Amino acid sequence: MTARDFQYSQAWFLFLAVLAVWAATVPGCSSIRCKSVWLEGGKGCALVAKPHFMASNALAMARSRYQRGEIEACRSSRDCVDEFYSAAVWAWQAGGVEPNSSAQKLLNQSLARLLREGQARGCLDLQRGLEVQHAGEKRCVAVECIGFEWSREDFHELRVVGPYFQKSLSHYQTSDGLGVPVVILRRKPEATPHTTDFLPRTAAFAATAVITPDGSTLRLYDPLRIPSDAIEGCEIQLARDTTADLAYSVHYHPQTRIEDFLRPDSSRDPSLLYFLEPYQPDKVPVILVHGLLSSPDAWVNVINDLRTYPEIANTYQFWAFKYSTGAPFIRSAAELRSQLDAVLERYGGEGEGHKLHQSVMIGHSMGGLISKLAIAHSGEQLWDSISYIPLESIAADEAMRTRLAERLYFDPHPMVARTIFIATPHRGSITAGRACGRLASALVNDNDSAFESLIQDNIGVFKDSVASGLPTSIDMLDPRQPFLDTISRLRLNPCVPKHTILGDKFHVVGYHPSDGVVSVSSAQHPESVSEKRIAASHNGLLRSPETVHELLRILRLHTSESQSIPSEQ
Repeated sequence: MTARDFQYSQAWFLFLAVLAVWAATVPGCSSIRCKSVWLEGGKGCALVAKPHFMASNALAMARSRYQRGEIEACRSSRDCVDEFYSAAVWAWQAGGVEPNSSAQKLLNQSLARLLREGQARGCLDLQRGLEVQHAGEKRCVAVECIGFEWSREDFHELRVVGPYFQKSLSHYQTSDGLGVPVVILRRKPEATPHTTDFLPRTAAFAATAVITPDGSTLRLYDPLRIPSDAIEGCEIQLARDTTADLAYSVHYHPQTRIEDFLRPDSSRDPSLLYFLEPYQPDKVPVILVHGLLSSPDAWVNVINDLRTYPEIANTYQFWAFKYSTGAPFIRSAAELRSQLDAVLERYGGEGEGHKLHQSVMIGHSMGGLISKLAIAHSGEQLWDSISYIPLESIAADEAMRTRLAERLYFDPHPMVARTIFIATPHRGSITAGRACGRLASALVNDNDSAFESLIQDNIGVFKDSVASGLPTSIDMLDPRQPFLDTISRLRLNPCVPKHTILGDKFHVVGYHPSDGVVSVSSAQHPESVSEKRIAASHNGLLRSPETVHELLRILRLHTSESQSIPSEQ
């Protein structure tokens, strides 16, 4: 057993006793106790408002068919689908076009039940349509998709939106109107390479379902782009919920933050760049990089708020980089550069007009350090900080030299045109050097046996800072870590504007002002063209409206300044 293995086993013995304290004090970027609730809507409900005594026969008929639908649903009969369909058609005739009327409420409720039961009983297929029996004849209700960046083939399943709660969200973007908010699921075959489209295996996106007055078509609208529509000659406000898809994704996404931190080389979820929507060449990428002990879920509140602004939704596309946070962040930075290279290879040659070289990168906490490395010139500085001799002189095979070169030799990536640092510890975090930080570092099981063999094959070649192995992510955040000081002195691309958002909520006598994890002095960067101080905690910055407003300001500035930048081929 090596010294590192012995230290690892000891740390695990202490882990359970100090977990609560460690979770509160380690420089992490996400709460371990994430609260999330998702309940599908469209369930049975007998409490349909009774029509006024002067109500039309159509409204009474709609209510009658709805109640019959609930009875058939209780019997597990497929006939409930036909009854809910008939209820929706009758509700249209009763005045479903009138906002907030009894007819419209019944129409929406009937449609929600129709969607849920129709899909559950095999009557609704988003590719083929909805099969129903109405007025003694069989009908196939067509499905029409309006306003989406997604293709028709991407509509695989739907979930009717019901009650949900997501701790990371400060508020929900919803409004009442005609139609039923749903979440559409798009599933990618397991064998499909990630670089085919950079989308997750299961992608969720928002839609509003509306059935036409004659019942011939089920329309699915993109609520981010089509807030209203003209039906029967009237401008109708559609119901919308552009938060539900984000809440669904966070709730059902496998939570591997702890695993990614403790076992960065054994994670089930590899380091990858994910698109929230299919690639759009006419939109500028916003690349979001999360921090330590976190995941792309940390950005859910920022995305939820920013994409509701039409000028943002029409100009930008959001991407998120997921990586194992226990690994040294120079390795994660190399993985990000590799993913960006793959994007350029996949989409950079598809003709003129794309905006890939105008990308904005936003990093929170340790993600800010990864973002900084994406615009830095390494020169020989990083290699010289760990070795006494040149890379080509070490005893190693070509594969190992290539691996080291990818991590330690790089230039600014051509895609990044602006960088925003949020609570970034440019000069480290004092909590990384404290007892809990040292324990957390000891818990990380980074099985980089190849590097250990490299050290053994090159006795006296590597400096003391890496003699016992590569530093963990927390080691590299220790202000006393020489490697961090070397990174802080790297030359950055002067053509890339840099912005800073930091927290200064905590002012304790004897300590520097901080966000509870990163001090104000560490979060400041001398090359920033703007600095926004917010009275928020380290994680609270990503839930603060002030952060969203500052990001909105910077993105609007980027839009105006990018008008003079020619699109790349």
